[in-house]
Amino acid sequence: MESHKQVESGLQLLARLCHRPSLQGLNSILFSNGPHSSEIIEISGNVSSGKTLLLTTLLSKSVLPLKYQEIDVKGFEVHVILINTDHHFQVSKIANILLGHLKKACKLSNAVLGNEELESIVNSSLNRLIIINCYNRDQFFLSIQSLESILISNEKISLIAIDSLSAFYWEDRESGGIWMMDLYIKHLLLLIQKNVSHFNIVTIYTRPSSFLTKGRDTDDRAVAPPMQKLHYKIQLHRQENCNTFFAIVEFAKTKKKVAYVIEADDIKWMEEKEPA
Repeated sequence: MESHKQVESGLQLLARLCHRPSLQGLNSILFSNGPHSSEIIEISGNVSSGKTLLLTTLLSKSVLPLKYQEIDVKGFEVHVILINTDHHFQVSKIANILLGHLKKACKLSNAVLGNEELESIVNSSLNRLIIINCYNRDQFFLSIQSLESILISNEKISLIAIDSLSAFYWEDRESGGIWMMDLYIKHLLLLIQKNVSHFNIVTIYTRPSSFLTKGRDTDDRAVAPPMQKLHYKIQLHRQENCNTFFAIVEFAKTKKKVAYVIEADDIKWMEEKEPA
């Protein structure tokens, strides 16, 4: 019987043994009791379905403090990396979401905070968010390659978010890259995993629902890389000609349908339903 040895560097061993803050309970409707460390979450949807807004609300809860004085803020106080490729993400939007969450927490706790205190909490929360703006494929791939060094230097990072993973597909394709869209996503996820798999990091990315391979190419399919399966698939839907939204959430062997409403700076989840 063959004996297999796993070789890792000292830095990889240090990363594997490092305890990072948990994100369990980040959103009980979408993730049940998750997400757990090292899990991968995909958010897809059609135009104006709220992909970036959903990602922003998840980031905001991640960086908010657990408590402030006697106020139960119910944040996770972790550090987050956002690789911003589509440039739909707005710092002003997440600041408004943070402020709205804090005001709701104050109301539930029968507490009052002045504007200076609220601004201080928002600013300290934003300091936990590392934004990497990418404007071309070279910057994007360099950012992925730099993730390992960033994670080694900051043990409080528990989440990496990419909005979106498909942003530079056409530029990459013109440079001789992969043609199949779903295979392109798999290759990028494999590259990301190579740089973060030792760090027990949750990964969330967005992509348009239309970003799917229409045809078949056996040559591309033959070189499909092995990759860890998606743990959560959140498909956002906006019904045309009306302001009706619903999400299909898939995880493990479970699938559920949840209606939601897009408000000014938030997503309000409605009663869960069985998928049609």
